[in-house]
Amino acid sequence: MPHAAARFATTLSLTVLLLVVFGCRSQGMDFHFPDGGSDSDSDTDTDTDADTDADSDSDADSDSDADSDTDSDADSDSDSDADSDTDYDCDDLPTGLGFTEMNGHVSYEDFAFDDEGNLIGMGSGALFKSPYSGSPELWISGADCSAGLRALPGGDIVCNGWSNLIRYDKDTLEETVVLSGLSYPNGMEVDLNGYVYVAEQSGNRVRRIDPYTGDFIILADSSDGLSACNGVTFNPTYDTLYVGSFGGGTIHAIEVDEDGNVSDVYLFRGGVGTGALDGMGVDACGNVYVCDYGNLVVHRISPDGENIEELVDLSPASWWIPNMQWGSGVGSWDEMKLYVIDINDDVYEVPVGVPSKPYLYP
Repeated sequence: MPHAAARFATTLSLTVLLLVVFGCRSQGMDFHFPDGGSDSDSDTDTDTDADTDADSDSDADSDSDADSDTDSDADSDSDSDADSDTDYDCDDLPTGLGFTEMNGHVSYEDFAFDDEGNLIGMGSGALFKSPYSGSPELWISGADCSAGLRALPGGDIVCNGWSNLIRYDKDTLEETVVLSGLSYPNGMEVDLNGYVYVAEQSGNRVRRIDPYTGDFIILADSSDGLSACNGVTFNPTYDTLYVGSFGGGTIHAIEVDEDGNVSDVYLFRGGVGTGALDGMGVDACGNVYVCDYGNLVVHRISPDGENIEELVDLSPASWWIPNMQWGSGVGSWDEMKLYVIDINDDVYEVPVGVPSKPYLYP
């Protein structure tokens, strides 16, 4: 696939931008291994300070190994006051993973992390803050979130109601309806400029929305082959948006620039798992991850779309896995681990051994 192959070459250099912070694993949790699985914690070595400014100069002054099959040792002269020594090999990531089951976090359907070490999740018509260890706290009562939730670069929260996009001010907690008239908005993504991307499942389309003005652009729709759009996630360079189909088993790629101009829409991968695809994510190497609620497996797909594997089987513990996020590196949420939620408020910690693509918050 020529489109994805070209992008993969571009993404390799981004590993030096990723500042990895390791959290301490809490005690007393059950850890599950599939046959042949192993705990990848022993393969990871990090020494880092955690605070990172969004306008980091780290890509300009870093000293690192450039090949994707080498350890990425980044000593960065940046505005970020963080010196990170990451250790992962894009050509040799751990497979056949187990998981740690974490209980007591409110995280129905989707979630985000804040800069205080909390998981922000929706449940019972409200938003909650759940620390890594400890009890959740009610944060905003009467929140109308039903699906899709993300933090904006400044820390405000956006979520989807049944037919609208809503923003919550992180300081005043004020609710603002940004845009109405959406057709069952579901999956959500935020780019490095703060634009929000919403997949309208019943509308078979994806919009880019300014979360403060409500101005929007329709990037792609059913005429481009999209159907039952659900999970959405960018590649590491934020110029390709992946869109999964809720029941169709397909993932499409939308090539889009920072101004919202679309240059191409194409089928990235078909026949994924049971076809029942939900939340999605992308790691620093450009691999695409997708929740399959049909068999409760997280799939990992190579950046060129050619190879797919069942990364972790959560069926022993879950009955629906709607979404996932990499740890924030704040409050013991480990950046080298993937956190997958269950619709019943459980969280599963998966040691994927590679950080997320770059992001601005927290």
